[in-house]
Amino acid sequence: MDFVTLTKPEIMKATIKIYLRNKPDINNNKPVVLRITKDRKTKLISLGFKAKDEEWDSDKNRFNKRSRNYQKKNRVLLNLEDRALKVIEDFTINNNMNFTLKLFEKKFRGENKERKNVNSYLTKLIDDFETTGRYGAAQPYKDLQSSLFKFTSKNLQFKEVDFNFLKSFEFYLRNQNHTEGGIAFKMRHLRALYNNAINEDIVDYSFYPFRKYKISKLKGKSRKIALNKDELNRFINVDLSKNEHLVQAHKLFMFSYYCRGMNWIDMMSLKWEDIYDGKIHYTRKKTKQPFIIEVLDPVKDILDFFKKTHSSTNYVFPILLKENLTPKQVKYRKHKTLRNYNLQLKEIGHLAEIDKQLTSYVARHTYATLLYHEGVSVEKISASMGHSSVLVTMSYLKEFDSHDLDLVNRKLIEEPIELY
Repeated sequence: MDFVTLTKPEIMKATIKIYLRNKPDINNNKPVVLRITKDRKTKLISLGFKAKDEEWDSDKNRFNKRSRNYQKKNRVLLNLEDRALKVIEDFTINNNMNFTLKLFEKKFRGENKERKNVNSYLTKLIDDFETTGRYGAAQPYKDLQSSLFKFTSKNLQFKEVDFNFLKSFEFYLRNQNHTEGGIAFKMRHLRALYNNAINEDIVDYSFYPFRKYKISKLKGKSRKIALNKDELNRFINVDLSKNEHLVQAHKLFMFSYYCRGMNWIDMMSLKWEDIYDGKIHYTRKKTKQPFIIEVLDPVKDILDFFKKTHSSTNYVFPILLKENLTPKQVKYRKHKTLRNYNLQLKEIGHLAEIDKQLTSYVARHTYATLLYHEGVSVEKISASMGHSSVLVTMSYLKEFDSHDLDLVNRKLIEEPIELY
């Protein structure tokens, strides 16, 4: 059913249609949308699905057999279509055919407590993130939405997300070969989603399942990623004379370390105009927090290196090679360059005889950890890194060498405690 028209002479016509919008992303996936037209005005509502042209039957406006789980998806689309009709029918019964398209969307998405469901809430959250260009923040929720849909294709209500549901979802993810850390990552985002729904009065706190279901039990094997002083010195002094292709990666890592563990996305967006009066001025993409960082001597040397070797754009580093890229192009470039960067860091780690997996985040964790061991307070480290709370900083610092703990234990012998 492509079009549904209310034909009673006493009301204005309203039509709905589900179709594949011609607006592809970087992977040529197009969004599936519901279009409602009323009083010559039109509104598009994302339904949380995407498909390539070859996965879509344009005659029936449904997924075809080339799309994975196409039957489940089509059942969901049919339910969404029925819901849209029911919303219009309710307006008709209540003699409210002067409803606005915004009011229709609110009723269709289920903004009241009885009709709000997890999938529609996720879709709205993802849309909000992407509208503001926060594609990185949207991605974990898109992954969560995909996993939830594969686990249960019905219109899941928040009230149905109880302890037993979470245990079953955990079991499902584990059978899909997700690691403990990966499962915990998804559960944390599901918990954040539920907290937001409570704050918006979509579901009552009495249904909150995470009082009983503890994500903390899903701890994977701890993996120390911060470098100690000896490892950092080996990294700094590694001989790259026979591996010149690794020089830029080495300098980018050190720049991040010296600049309070600056993230990759902030480094790639940094422009020469952001550096003046001996300071680096930028706003962190993740938290929107402004930073002013002194240009230390090692940082000046790194900047001079890139000033001489890279001048095709106003960007400091050769990561974004063109100006005025769209947010989606920036996202694609970020993932591509970050992957290559991490591979090069792995090579450097091998040459420096560092028995840890080096990634872009190691610079950030190393900065925090070494400051902590130098006696800097957690509060100051948190402020210098732009963390939203001290708890985030503590997650960076929770790992200690067993050797360090052994030294603490020895104090019980070397400095006996007097009993009174």
